[in-house]
Amino acid sequence: MTLNEALSDDVRIRRLWKELQEEDRILDLGYRTKNNCVIGTKGGIHGHNNVVFQAAIWSQLESYPSGTFLDLGSGGGEIVIRFARKGWQSYGIDFCFNCYQVAQEEIARCEEEGHIPQGKAKIAWGNFFPPEFPVFQSQDRTEDSFRKDIANHLRDNHPSGNPYSRLGIALAEIDVWYHYQVERRENILRLFAEYAKSGAELFFISSFRDTFTVPANLTLEDSFEGVLFRYKKS
Repeated sequence: MTLNEALSDDVRIRRLWKELQEEDRILDLGYRTKNNCVIGTKGGIHGHNNVVFQAAIWSQLESYPSGTFLDLGSGGGEIVIRFARKGWQSYGIDFCFNCYQVAQEEIARCEEEGHIPQGKAKIAWGNFFPPEFPVFQSQDRTEDSFRKDIANHLRDNHPSGNPYSRLGIALAEIDVWYHYQVERRENILRLFAEYAKSGAELFFISSFRDTFTVPANLTLEDSFEGVLFRYKKS
C-alpha cells in the first residue's frame, strides 16, 4: 500500500491516528522547555512531524518485522520512544544538549512507568554526521534554512566524540532511518547512500525547499504531498 493509498483509507488512518492520540495521552510526550530550548513544537529546529505523517509512516511499517531504528536529530526523543514502544531497538542522536537531557529524562520516565522495555530506547548527544563525512552548505538561506541555528548549537554545545560508539551501533546496522528536516536533503541522502546497508529505508520529512540529487543507489519508493518521502537503498 502506498502512502497516498494509506492516507486515503479513512478507516485505517483513523485507527492509526486514534492509536497515536491514545499513545500521546499515555506517554505524556508534550512540549518541553529546557533552558533556552522549546522542544516538541510543530516546527523549528526542535520540532517534530504532525500526527498525520506519523500515522502514514506506521501505515507503511505495520507489517514490517521490528528491527533497528535511528532518528537523525531526535529532539526530545518522542519518535525514538514511539518506536521502542512498538518493539523496535530504537536510537536517536541530537547535537543539542538540552534536547539530549530532555530525551534521557523522558526515556527514564517511560521505562519506570512501564511504557517501554528497559534498554529499547537509547539517545546520544553529538553530531550524527561522522567526522569524515563532508557536509555541503548552501549560500542561499532558503536552501539551508536551519544552518544558522545549527551553527549556534554546535558553537554553544561543543558535542565531541563518536555518538555511534556511545550507542554501541554502526550505521550499517540500521533498518529504518528517519529525519525531520533540519539539514539539507543532499547531505542526508548522501549519508544514507554511503553508510546504510542494502535494503535499509529512510523516511524523510521535508520542512524547506532545497535542491538535491538522489544518489544512484537509492530509490524513491513513495512520497506524499511533497512532504513525506520514503527512500530505499539498493
